[in-house]
Amino acid sequence: MGRYQDVSRIRRPGPTSPLHISRMTLLNYPVPELDVTLQEVSRVLQLTLRPDLYPEFKNTLEQQRALLQQAQEQVATRALGKENWVTEQFKRSLLSCYDPLPTSTALPVVLLPPKAKGCTQLGRAAALLWAAAKLYSEPKLLEGNECSLWTYWGIPALVGQFLLDRLLTSTTSWLR
Repeated sequence: MGRYQDVSRIRRPGPTSPLHISRMTLLNYPVPELDVTLQEVSRVLQLTLRPDLYPEFKNTLEQQRALLQQAQEQVATRALGKENWVTEQFKRSLLSCYDPLPTSTALPVVLLPPKAKGCTQLGRAAALLWAAAKLYSEPKLLEGNECSLWTYWGIPALVGQFLLDRLLTSTTSWLR
């Protein structure tokens, strides 16, 4: 007999509860106006570009103005009647990613993005753990200049050592 013998007495989260899951609705923002966007881009780039590069940017912008206007019109046309002008792109790009392992926080040397369709998250995680265990058990792989593992990967030894230290501090608890 468990802690809750009568499941009907368990409180379910209501609509005001932070645990309540409801359909998320996105606000319907208008497609940004091209002139306003370009003014903001120009303002930021004027502050960040070297003074000799900013006129080149302005010149290129004026040359590409018609193309940018055409792209703006295409975005506005596609956004008509949609829930939100970025929803389709969000669903197509982010939500269609079948691999939940974030490659942005992984070491690209050890955990390459999957190129084969059959590559699964479990397979990638196993490869990462194997690589960490191999480097942990055979530190000689990191020594030397010509036969070093880092040289094989085209990484300078000091950078490789830094990457290994970071990798081992986050994965040694799995190895014990």
